Amino acid sequence: MSDWSLAIDFGTYYTCATIMVDDRAEVLEVDGSRYLPSLVYRDENGDLLTGRLATSAAAVSPANVARTPKRALAQGAPLLLGGTPVEAEDLVAAVLSTMAAEASRRAGDAPPEQVVLTHPAAWDDQQIATLGEAAKRAKLAPVRFVPEPVAAAAFYTQTEDIPAGTHVAVYDLGGGSFDVAVLRRTATGFDVVAQGGDDHIGGEDFDEALYELIADHAMTHDPSTWEELALGTTERAARDRAILHRDITEAKELLSETTTRKVIAGNLPISVTRAEFETAISDDLRATITTFQDVVTSAGLAVDELAAVYLTGGSSRIPLVSDLLSQLLNRTPDLAGDPKAVVARGALAQPRMESLGGRLVQVFTNLFG
Repeated sequence: MSDWSLAIDFGTYYTCATIMVDDRAEVLEVDGSRYLPSLVYRDENGDLLTGRLATSAAAVSPANVARTPKRALAQGAPLLLGGTPVEAEDLVAAVLSTMAAEASRRAGDAPPEQVVLTHPAAWDDQQIATLGEAAKRAKLAPVRFVPEPVAAAAFYTQTEDIPAGTHVAVYDLGGGSFDVAVLRRTATGFDVVAQGGDDHIGGEDFDEALYELIADHAMTHDPSTWEELALGTTERAARDRAILHRDITEAKELLSETTTRKVIAGNLPISVTRAEFETAISDDLRATITTFQDVVTSAGLAVDELAAVYLTGGSSRIPLVSDLLSQLLNRTPDLAGDPKAVVARGALAQPRMESLGGRLVQVFTNLFG
């Protein structure tokens, strides 16, 4: 297998990639998951670890882990890991290399014909160039860059007709941030005409809100047991906390599918309802709706002038997100079955121009059928 392409959506907390062979694409699995944690761990030998190894080591030596290398890359600053400065480009390159190695293994160790990297619409030329340097260090070259909302829109418009000249909006609520962009459909793709967001609203904040809910319930049921788990200095307490934080993230995701979820905090069974959780994060979600409205207004549009609104990012699956947007739009926004993978999937959606009724129109190949 020699003719293949790779797209990588390097996220704040998780990275997702798509591989395409013979015009058919699939989301890449690494370590048994579609979503590789973006964190990087520097071990005692100076090697940069990713994936399960990094996640396991991070729980033991948190001073040696870079949890959000994407933010470091955007800021153009190295991070101190175990007292040693490590360039952000090297941290990002470690994650990109992991994805590329698994993709290459799947493709018979041949180099990809095309590599696409996505980036926030707000990034400037210098930040994109820094991402390019990380790709170079990961031995990925040449690389094509696509703004994340453009990739998301490309994914959704594979199966629906959005006329040139109309506008769509992308609402992206991920693990570490919220972004919104308004795009204008052109004869050759999409142009970003307005964008905004909040770096302090995302899935990690919702994890913390769920943790506080569980803490409140646990303190009501058994204060001493909870205090030992939350504040204890024993190895068992540290292990129980790590397990609890993992289970909280899983519970947060499952509450988008079920109305109640039980979490074991140490040895305390704690039940949390979707209604409780959504109430706890409702202020943050309403703030994203206000930002959404502001960005649409800054594009010179009213919300009812949008041809479509597309959701992406794992936290966009929270039912209250669709409810709030539906109230604003008077229609339901578009939500893919796996919104975490939308950007990586759309990055490889290649438009082609075809003649229809004497005019050129853009057609996207449906890569995922």
